[in-house]
Amino acid sequence: MRYLLLFLAGFMLAQSAEAQKEPLNYALSFPRFKQFYNERKSDSLYGMFAVTVKAVLSPEKTQDLINSLQEQYGTIGQTSVNKSAPQGLVYEAAFSKGKSMNVTYILNDKNEIAGLFFSPKDDVPAEPVVNNFEVTGSKGVPIKGTLETPASGGPHPLVIIVAGSGPTDRNGNSTLGVHSNTYKLLAECLLARGIASVRYDKCGIGASASPQVSEQQMRFETMSGDLEAIIRKARADKRFGKIYLAGHSEGSLVSMLAAQKEKVDGFISIAGPARPAGDILLEQISNAQPELAEETRATLESIKAGKPANPQNPALQQMFSPGVQPYVQSWMAYDPRVEIKKLSIPVLIIQGTEDTQVPVSEATMLHQARAGSQLTVLYGMTHTLKTATADPASNRKTYEDPAIPLTNGLCDAIGSFCK
Repeated sequence: MRYLLLFLAGFMLAQSAEAQKEPLNYALSFPRFKQFYNERKSDSLYGMFAVTVKAVLSPEKTQDLINSLQEQYGTIGQTSVNKSAPQGLVYEAAFSKGKSMNVTYILNDKNEIAGLFFSPKDDVPAEPVVNNFEVTGSKGVPIKGTLETPASGGPHPLVIIVAGSGPTDRNGNSTLGVHSNTYKLLAECLLARGIASVRYDKCGIGASASPQVSEQQMRFETMSGDLEAIIRKARADKRFGKIYLAGHSEGSLVSMLAAQKEKVDGFISIAGPARPAGDILLEQISNAQPELAEETRATLESIKAGKPANPQNPALQQMFSPGVQPYVQSWMAYDPRVEIKKLSIPVLIIQGTEDTQVPVSEATMLHQARAGSQLTVLYGMTHTLKTATADPASNRKTYEDPAIPLTNGLCDAIGSFCK
């Protein structure tokens, strides 16, 4: 047997051969794992596992795996840290039956075992594959993105990450001052769970910008049509098994429309509004600047009726410029509560309690509209899918600091849904 995989829920392979300092949480956890393994205490070892691991390994299977490993390799003797993994450490372990093995050991932020991989010491671990992704979109222009796939095995589940509104790029950043790296972090945590992902620049944004399509030509259906093309290409790729759409904010509705036309295996709405865009825009602008409420209402009513709107306020002139009004009109034509009812696939709805753009009530309305959907509310999660307090400065920082990690439980919820 060239290698023995114990489990791979949260596994990322080694990238560096340099010796690493052992963090305190690993220095405390790994000896406990070693003790429970050597003493065949499967229940104690099972208690150290993360929920994602427990979802695929019962206590009985854990005992069987320990027995199988000890029969082939024996107990673990002397160990030392000799490599780093993006979310863990690789220990060199001497086994009692004369074999030296690399043990990749990964802890989550709760210090639970999220990944464990045994391989012969002379094995060179494969690296996850990161490739460019390109498809011809609905307007005939290239839609470009990033495809990340696990190092080996397959076919893997694939999550297509669909960005929110505005000039938001494949990584979740925008020219409007958002530097969160939210979608990049999401792709990485999915990869750690053995799930492939595609994230992409929307038509007109980043590498998908093209002089062939003007702002005035854009419609909401442009976005859903591009996603349909991505689904078709992914469906034809034998590396992928089940395909899921994860639509964030405006991307939630984009995903609903695409899923009605192209076969996917599940839909995840993350911070997705339940009401039509016009209602959301009016509420957001009115809450931020109450003095603009009536002019905003009149502007949106004009756009909805297909008539040119001419707001007098400079902020509204910029937000509802003549070039963007056709897009806003096409967007307002859809009610997410109506569209989500049309889906016959499994649906997961995720919402954060500190989201200042989309409140929990929106997720509740979507959940009520779609019978059988799952609803997960994450305490403290903001619209950028990171944790903040009620302090506005704390919330604002999640938009500005790409180093802030995603909220605890987000990747676990998505990973469990996609398995």
